[in-house]
Amino acid sequence: MTGPAAKEAVVAPLLSWFRRNARDLPWRRGYDPYHILVSEFMLQQTQMDRVVVYFLEWIRRFPTLKALARADEAEALKLWEGLGYYSRCRNLLAAARTIVETWNGRVPEDPASLMTLPGIGPYTAGAVSSIAYNRPVPAVDANARRVVSRLEARPFRNDRDVASFLAGIIPDDEPRSFNQALMELGALVCTAARPSCDVCPLNSACKGRSSGAIPLTPSAAVMRRPTRPAAAAVLFAGGKVFLRRRPDAGLWAGMSEFPWEETAPDESPESAARRAIAPFYEETGAVGVIGPVSHAFTGNRIRLTGVLLRLRPERETPESLARAHGRWVPLETLSDETLPAGSRKLRDLLLRDVNSRSHPEMTPEGV
Repeated sequence: MTGPAAKEAVVAPLLSWFRRNARDLPWRRGYDPYHILVSEFMLQQTQMDRVVVYFLEWIRRFPTLKALARADEAEALKLWEGLGYYSRCRNLLAAARTIVETWNGRVPEDPASLMTLPGIGPYTAGAVSSIAYNRPVPAVDANARRVVSRLEARPFRNDRDVASFLAGIIPDDEPRSFNQALMELGALVCTAARPSCDVCPLNSACKGRSSGAIPLTPSAAVMRRPTRPAAAAVLFAGGKVFLRRRPDAGLWAGMSEFPWEETAPDESPESAARRAIAPFYEETGAVGVIGPVSHAFTGNRIRLTGVLLRLRPERETPESLARAHGRWVPLETLSDETLPAGSRKLRDLLLRDVNSRSHPEMTPEGV
């Protein structure tokens, strides 16, 4: 189904539904290209409800693209803390600086130029071009892909094929609304696990529904990820706590965290924590535990126990040793650090316990 027939069967009812059901989202108020750019970076692999809160705070702190381009990376990462996938924040910051340097602070309109920016692929380029500038460019995300696959009752080989199909029906006068409506329909009605076909504005045109086969997408299957135990070394000395720095590439690139290792079968959390800290310090004494906390990342889930350790004062002190890939942070400034989720959860438990003196030996006066 393409051409005039598709436009008549799909476009009009879809846009009518969107006008009645579109969610009131802050970046849809005026369609400022900078706001659209920020929202699209934040929405990558993150649920809408969580993004709204972060978006509002981000725009309050960095109200313009030029303000973001001048920002310190550490401040931007701290504001991003909790959204995860921190490379998105670094890419957004790099993109803002490139736009200021190359396009005089104006977000480019065409997808080809947008895709020269860090962190922007075909979907984000299409979304920014169509939503910010109302250009007739398809934007294929998981929701749009699912709606089109069910509408046509067939799997598409790749997103290029989906985009090719959409290019034949996207209206020239309302591409902004069309792309948002398609994604909104996938998010609210044509959902992965339980599509609400009876209230779908496209149900009369949907081949999947008429054939009686609405395939569930792979993401609809509940993935039972095994939870693996792990232990983190929360090492204290002289009123400071030790953080290791992750490599500059890969997961949580360049960020600081409590050193941690997965716990081997029949291994205690203390033993695993000592393995984690061994490359830095070997003479430590255990004084307690915090947690455990659960943490999911890139298809994995760990249950992380924090083991409180002290340097033996007669052996080593932070001031006497300079270890590569690690640093000591005063307890009173630990809350200012941007940490991956697992370490952040342990930090919050730690600071709560320190403030309540649940572990008096770990207060600045006691370490």
